[in-house]
Amino acid sequence: MASSSKERCKITKAEEKVAVAECDLQKYIQEKEVAAQKVTEQQQKLRNMTQQYGRLKILFDRKDQSQTRRWNTSTTQETITNNKSGVRYRRRGKTKDALEFIHGGEEGALFGAWDFVSSNAPKAMMEDMIGNYRLGRYLEGIVRLLKN
Repeated sequence: MASSSKERCKITKAEEKVAVAECDLQKYIQEKEVAAQKVTEQQQKLRNMTQQYGRLKILFDRKDQSQTRRWNTSTTQETITNNKSGVRYRRRGKTKDALEFIHGGEEGALFGAWDFVSSNAPKAMMEDMIGNYRLGRYLEGIVRLLKN
């Protein structure tokens, strides 16, 4: 009988050790999940900073020759309406990058651009731009009707 009580005592001690080990394992798992979440947050912050750096680098990492050429060749209506020229697409991309950086995203860039154009453009130029926009929409509608 003494041996059976010793065995029971050993079993309860072993069970206690198993319970403690399980508790420690649960704590470790929780700590690991918290650490993984913090790592994910830091990685997201790093991605955001890298994107912002890329935008800023684009603004400042210009070659002198192309920058001087852009300064000497202003954007005109002919430049914008010439379908064979790639200048308008390059300048459009540079403008988009700069406006998004300044105004904090695509929507802010659009509001900023519209604010600038509407406050600085002469009335005749605004009427011409709006007229061309409406004409383009009208022709677009006619083409859609002809397709159907």
